[in-house]
Amino acid sequence: GPQENDPIRFFAYLLAALQTYDPYLGRAAQARLGPLRPPSLVSRFYLEMVLTLLLNDLQERKTDDQDHVILVLDDYHVITDETIHRALSFLLDHLPPQLHVVLSTRQDPPLPLARLRGRDVVLELRAADLQFMPEESSSYLVEVMGLSLSAEQRELLHTRTEGWITGLQLAAHSLQAHADSAGFITAFSGCHRYVVDYLLEEVLHQQPPAVQDFLLHTCILERLCGPLCDAVRETSGIVFNQGLQGSQAMLDVLEQANLFLLPLDDERHW
Repeated sequence: GPQENDPIRFFAYLLAALQTYDPYLGRAAQARLGPLRPPSLVSRFYLEMVLTLLLNDLQERKTDDQDHVILVLDDYHVITDETIHRALSFLLDHLPPQLHVVLSTRQDPPLPLARLRGRDVVLELRAADLQFMPEESSSYLVEVMGLSLSAEQRELLHTRTEGWITGLQLAAHSLQAHADSAGFITAFSGCHRYVVDYLLEEVLHQQPPAVQDFLLHTCILERLCGPLCDAVRETSGIVFNQGLQGSQAMLDVLEQANLFLLPLDDERHW
């Protein structure tokens, strides 16, 4: 939202979070951060100067090998301000060894991920890493949600949801009020109304009109590539991000945003 994308507010919150660990950390940076001002007047170089003061504090702080700080930035996908992205990239490039940053985001952030991967200083946990294993799904359904399900029913629910925790949760809440567990589990799929409501409210309706239009017109395809999507949509261009782009550009955007696309080759064609 607008508040999260105010660079001064964002880094003021970041400093405040670090000060819950050490109240003296970032005091000089906080003093230079100054009062709130319009985001358009906040430059990248100004924020880098502020963050340099913070980095100096971290470097000078006496720590032992076991004294590490973990800074968690949750829901980073709501940040769209380029000044924030560039300043955070600067911070990541100069992190002292005792500070670790954890980003929680629904899409790949516009940060120098390729450079960080090349330096082997980033650990990425993606959809495949976050999926429940069969035994984890079984434990969640029985021990957490208190459902009396057979091993076969638990396995079928895991298969239908592909270990997707939100899908399991939606199914479990429905089962708690459903008399015919066997019939519900057999019928449960992506067409279930709770799943549809979740995907519409949390995913589809949050996308720009051009993305919604593209997804709706191409969802009939089991495998997608740029030329095929152009043919299905009977067009060679999409007005998106204030410019005309082909379907392949849109597929690249959707993959980066983790909008239910899985690459089938290393060339990002299918």
